[in-house]
Amino acid sequence: MNGLKMSRRKITNLIVIDSTETKPNSDITIRDVDEWHRIAGRLKVGYHFFIRRDGLIEVGRNLNEVGAHTKEHNADSVSVCLAGGLNTRGVVAPDYGKPQIESLFTLVLTLTYMYPNATVVGHRDLSKTENPSFNVKEWWKANSENCGLLKHKLRG
Repeated sequence: MNGLKMSRRKITNLIVIDSTETKPNSDITIRDVDEWHRIAGRLKVGYHFFIRRDGLIEVGRNLNEVGAHTKEHNADSVSVCLAGGLNTRGVVAPDYGKPQIESLFTLVLTLTYMYPNATVVGHRDLSKTENPSFNVKEWWKANSENCGLLKHKLRG
């Protein structure tokens, strides 16, 4: 591939949650995101994990590889992307389904066990974006402290 190769991540300080900025009726898969990223000049999909609208978790980059998802934080983070982030009118909104949020909780819980020193954040906490359209830090704090799913509603 043009002499380029993937770099290995040496440290994991962040678990970054992002979204595709697509409407609820868009059945986006990791293959779609991979195609978008390749068109944008990346070697392959930039995310480590992708959660479809039905809650299915798809694997992207190898966990040991540096991602391509959040400028200036790729080398020290693991990334999870949710399909969605817009409502049916195309306005930024946390319009995710229950299966997605349950999968997100389970995946993030697993990742925090794997990387106990990592902080869970939204892409919007690191860049000028509204993705993933809700306050990830607040959501994670409420859910992780209560050891349960959906203890805290998503808020923009």
